Amino acid sequence: MGQKTEEWDELNVLLFGFGQQKCVPVSPMCKFCPNSKICPEGRRRSRGKAEEETNKKLSPRKDGKDTNT
Repeated sequence: MGQKTEEWDELNVLLFGFGQQKCVPVSPMCKFCPNSKICPEGRRRSRGKAEEETNKKLSPRKDGKDTNT
C-alpha cells in the first residue's frame, strides 16, 4: 500500500507543476497539451477554435468579392 501512496504523491507533484506552467488561467497552452481531449477547458477551447475557423470561411470578405470563386 505504501508504494501506491508514493506513486500518487509523485503524480500529484507532476500534475501540480504542469498546472503551474502550462495550464495557466490566462492564455493556457491547450493546443499543445496532451490532456486537452480529456480536459473540460481544452475541449471547450478546441470546440471554440473549430467554430471560429468555420465562421472565417463563411463570412463575407471585406472588399465585397465572393470567396467561393
